[in-house]
Amino acid sequence: MARCVSRIIRWKLCLALIVMLSACAPENESLRVGAAPWPGFEPIYLAREMEYLDQDRISLFELTSASHVAHSFEAGKLDVALLSLDEVLTLVTRGVKLKVIAIIDESVGGDAIIGLPGVTHIHHLKGKRIGYENNAAGSLLLAEALSHANLAAHEVELVEVKLDEQRQVFHRNQVDALITSEPIKQQLLGLGGVAIFDSSRLPGRIVNLMVASEQAMATKTPMMVELLKSYYKARKFQKGRPKKAMQIMAIRLQLYTSEMENSLQGVKFIEPVEAIMRLAGNAQSALTTQAKDLGELMVYRGMLESVPDLSHLVDSQILERVVYE
Repeated sequence: MARCVSRIIRWKLCLALIVMLSACAPENESLRVGAAPWPGFEPIYLAREMEYLDQDRISLFELTSASHVAHSFEAGKLDVALLSLDEVLTLVTRGVKLKVIAIIDESVGGDAIIGLPGVTHIHHLKGKRIGYENNAAGSLLLAEALSHANLAAHEVELVEVKLDEQRQVFHRNQVDALITSEPIKQQLLGLGGVAIFDSSRLPGRIVNLMVASEQAMATKTPMMVELLKSYYKARKFQKGRPKKAMQIMAIRLQLYTSEMENSLQGVKFIEPVEAIMRLAGNAQSALTTQAKDLGELMVYRGMLESVPDLSHLVDSQILERVVYE
């Protein structure tokens, strides 16, 4: 009888331990961070290469496109995602609970429309087939390009082409132009493509951010502080030893060093203190105002039905800890 009671007690203790471990599991899991290839995000991978990141605590996942990153974040497979502001607005519209915790960079030429031979000006797009990946940034770029060329959407034919398929489509002349972004842009230019419109014509419109899920904000704040500290440490290395950093990033992205240098010219990095200033004030922050303006433009372009509630979009506390602690 005593042996039976002892077994029951041990079983209950084991069960209690399992419950306790299960409850603690989310906090013990690594921080899952997702991004698509983009030169402005490379310092995160540079941080991993330089062993600034604790890979037991922070897991980096490189997906093939921003659309895949957004879908994975929405599905709860990522705790942190690097996305453009327009993609973030699309997620918020769909009811995804998130916080913008850092401003990474602005695209100042890194997103572009590349014409194949014979298509050297945006006016040449009339009646042409344009390959694009169905994402908000590409749609915004196309809408602005068509507006500049006084063309209506029905005057071009859109063909969905994933970013990782664009070089093959270019080789086969299956479209007349491609909406792309770095680093694919450099590869298409190397194949003879011509940049006929790019994000330098949309100042401040394509802003790349770091966003965190509601659950991550509640349970993984220390890891996000570590992530951002590692990112800015890699940025410091990049500025101090640009040639070495360029070589490491070029190898990872399978670019020539000169192409890597050109791709970075399309990116304006945002320093952490400036990012804090733009996030400060929460609902009254500069970024929230910028998001509202962009949201209105996206509604006008038919990319959103309405501007979502942005009063809880940003949180500057994590970045403040990174900079001031």
